[in-house]
Amino acid sequence: GDANSATLFVSGLNRLGETTLSEEHEQIVNQILMNHENNLELLENVATLRLQHQDSDGAVAIFNRILKVDPLRIRTLNNMAMTLAELPGRTGDAMKSVDRAIKLAGEDPELLDTKGFVLMKSGDMSAAEKIFRQAFDATQEPRFQFHEILTLLAQEKEEEAKKSFSSLDVKRLNPAGLTLAERKQLE
Repeated sequence: GDANSATLFVSGLNRLGETTLSEEHEQIVNQILMNHENNLELLENVATLRLQHQDSDGAVAIFNRILKVDPLRIRTLNNMAMTLAELPGRTGDAMKSVDRAIKLAGEDPELLDTKGFVLMKSGDMSAAEKIFRQAFDATQEPRFQFHEILTLLAQEKEEEAKKSFSSLDVKRLNPAGLTLAERKQLE
């Protein structure tokens, strides 16, 4: 019932990586939402859980709830952008969300990766490629390089993609940072 236990519970469910929740776990999560409606970090964890279980609308509702309380919350703006980009016809809203986060926090590589993801989802592969490369150059984070490879493939730049993939440090690439579709593409 306490916030720490609830956070541990939801974090544990997130780490399991399951795509469905049991009925019992769903009931507990719903109770957590009611009991801890003002704990923004816990709400973000529940929204992430909703995303993991393919409930984008549920995640967006929670993100909106968080932003009503703290409209300057960078992590929420970032995650909202990622979620909206996956929904049909919502890439414009996704771009507004990530651009707002970048305006508040600067060109953080994680935020640039999200912007690249939104650009990719909107079909602007060339711009996405440049953004992913900028994020990768700043950090050497394999996830950013993998995203760049996806844009190269989408643009039919197969030789560049092969070259980049051959230098990709797959051992350092954490699949938990990829969407379900991206994990399948990586395989």
